[in-house]
Amino acid sequence: MIDLSAIGGILFDKDGTQIEMDPMWLPAWEDAARQLATRAGQPLLADAMLRKTGYHRATGTFDPDATLLTGTVLDIIDAWRTVLDNNVPGDLESTLLKVFAEASTRDPVPVTDVKALLGSLRRQGYILGAATNDSTRKMQRTVDYRDLADDLAFHCGADAGHGAKPDPGMGLAFCEQTGIPPERVLMVGDSIVDALMTRAAGFGAAIGVRAAGTMTQDQEPFFDIVIDAIDDLPALLGRGVVDA
Repeated sequence: MIDLSAIGGILFDKDGTQIEMDPMWLPAWEDAARQLATRAGQPLLADAMLRKTGYHRATGTFDPDATLLTGTVLDIIDAWRTVLDNNVPGDLESTLLKVFAEASTRDPVPVTDVKALLGSLRRQGYILGAATNDSTRKMQRTVDYRDLADDLAFHCGADAGHGAKPDPGMGLAFCEQTGIPPERVLMVGDSIVDALMTRAAGFGAAIGVRAAGTMTQDQEPFFDIVIDAIDDLPALLGRGVVDA
């Protein structure tokens, strides 16, 4: 049993939880892999690079622990280096960062009316935050574009100095900045690293979200509760004590 009535803070993931993953990142990942494999003189390796980081282009599916979904840019670079082996182009990192930077200029597509949802939760007394394994700059772009600055008391990326998920640093930084004890914080996300950070930080519960289609059945058991979309969160919170 989980007593959601004790929750005072909610920390959200970004991509796949608040923002649609596919419109922004699938084209970027595919373009980066194609460019780098071509520069390495092995264009056919592009699919192998994507598979190494957990994405299967032929089926459009992800592995439960796909680096593209759970890792940082540096994690993706390290994984792709192993596929390219001795043919790693010297500009691998700069090319990847350039493609990702171009992707981040696309307008982030919200999974729902995120502004309205967060505003409603804030008015109910919840203190809200967002933590992503993406960069802080891209997190800030989402905050600015969706006008979320007044709704989020905290937001950061994996390069903000707190470490990356599944380590607890970003979660504990949210607690430190807001003064909310970890056991009164709820984590809402769509990947296994969100659930693992919940445990590492000592949060009250981890809520998984299916909406983006990136959460597999293998990941669901890591979460205390799984909902179809973040629109279901207010009703869940209103139930108070729930079965986990």
